[in-house]
Amino acid sequence: MNRKPLIVLLCFALVMPALSVWGWFTLPADARVPMHWNIHGEVDGWGSKNMALGFTPLITAFVIGVILLARKFDPRKEHLEQSETALQWIVIAIAGFMTFIHGVVLLAATGHEVDVVASVLTGIGLIFCLIGNFLGKIRSNFMAGVRTPWTLSSEKSWAKTNRLAGRVLVGTGLCTALAAIFTTPLVATTILLTGVFGGLLGCVAYSYLVWKNDPERSRN
Repeated sequence: MNRKPLIVLLCFALVMPALSVWGWFTLPADARVPMHWNIHGEVDGWGSKNMALGFTPLITAFVIGVILLARKFDPRKEHLEQSETALQWIVIAIAGFMTFIHGVVLLAATGHEVDVVASVLTGIGLIFCLIGNFLGKIRSNFMAGVRTPWTLSSEKSWAKTNRLAGRVLVGTGLCTALAAIFTTPLVATTILLTGVFGGLLGCVAYSYLVWKNDPERSRN
């Protein structure tokens, strides 16, 4: 990993446990901690102190670990190596988002006034923007990007489809974040789901159309 992305990732790796340490000394031992909120911002799931402090860091470590491990076994490992910078920043985006969520949950658990649902939706919007910015810079592989039978058998389909998907993610993310800040969680969630599922279906169809018109597809 390059120096700058590594420094950023290490910062998140230090901040998340630091938040857990702060929560350990702040929350009482028998604390019943809110862990899940519905679309209206009402708590509908609770957990123990240990779960609140350990769940998100463990999930984050697991997800990043799986990503790093999967890279070693990808049949197109050389393509991943050529996409190193983009992949590094995507991993950082995931780590940053999870750190943000961990902080928001702990603030709510310790009695601070936090609009958790709006914060989470804003965070999702921002991470979509960041990932979308790098998606079109990733070469074909089996781990990251829009992977359809057509993108995986046509370099042209892969490149054009993932550039389109990147724009869809940025647009969806930006609209979701703005809606979360200035409207209601229901509106932001509707925009998010419409953008994700509508964009996904559109990208799948687009990948086929590009593949169909690519004379080089049988060689990839």
